[in-house]
Amino acid sequence: MEGLELALEDLPDIIISDVMMPSWMVLHYANSLKSNLKTSHVPIILLTARTSLIFKVEGLETGR
Repeated sequence: MEGLELALEDLPDIIISDVMMPSWMVLHYANSLKSNLKTSHVPIILLTARTSLIFKVEGLETGR
């Protein structure tokens, strides 16, 4: 939640996030950033140790 607030405040050039974020689903976080006009242009890199294809597809679909 703090990362979303900071992104909306500071408008970073890029966001790097771990998929295994505690307390908030990273896909919801990325979707919130991509659907907001202020942050929709910011590239997001999602890091993960998960290898399942379903997780890769979910991450790619979030980027719209």
